[in-house]
Amino acid sequence: MTHYEELAKHLTERSEEICADNECTEDEHNCDSYAYMQVTSRGCIDGKERIDAMLLTVCCSDYFQGSAKEYIALPLPFTGDAKALKAAVEEEWLSLA
Repeated sequence: MTHYEELAKHLTERSEEICADNECTEDEHNCDSYAYMQVTSRGCIDGKERIDAMLLTVCCSDYFQGSAKEYIALPLPFTGDAKALKAAVEEEWLSLA
């Protein structure tokens, strides 16, 4: 299992737990939780930037204390696969540039 596959599985499971705890429905989410990830660029291959993401924590925005490293915040719930997670990480990272 690749890093992004493991991370996507973990975020999907945590999203389900958080939504259950907050009594979310398919139409309304009350969780206001995010996956905070440290992002590192590993250079370019064929003109496309390679990005690694390491999960820092999953919590409400009120509780995140920040990071000395560059990071992104992906809103939960997350229900995608590794490809969707990688695309979301890249999109969020590039929006900060």
